[in-house]
Amino acid sequence: MIFGYDNAQGASEEAMADKYDDGKLRYSLLPWEAIKEVVRVLEFGAMKYEAHGWKNVPNGTTRYFDAMMRHTFDDDGRPMLAGQRDLESGLLHSAHRATDALFLLFFDLRDIAMRRQRIPISDTRRAIDATEGVPIGRGTVEGAK
Repeated sequence: MIFGYDNAQGASEEAMADKYDDGKLRYSLLPWEAIKEVVRVLEFGAMKYEAHGWKNVPNGTTRYFDAMMRHTFDDDGRPMLAGQRDLESGLLHSAHRATDALFLLFFDLRDIAMRRQRIPISDTRRAIDATEGVPIGRGTVEGAK
């Protein structure tokens, strides 16, 4: 059941029409409760800094990796416990970790697109735009090594 509806609202499998979904992304596989927690972190960041500002942070890969580790281990090096919340945002450390991991994935995809299109690293605006055409979800990106 998705969005409150069963398959064809109770129709038998035989009576259902064909729909060719092979090879298409299955967004129903996403853990929506976890995604909502990530969105809460993104909203907190947008209020504190600016929406999408994380895309232009200098040395973003290193800095967001460091942030992810700070949300993984406490100051004494012990792993954060399930349910532990960040003191500043009040949000789950695990949600901050997931957000940082998504940022790192974005930077990786951006770097792949830049290499493929031979965009200079310094041209951040074109690099961000280049990620729009990066195919994901079907194996590796063409031309990536």
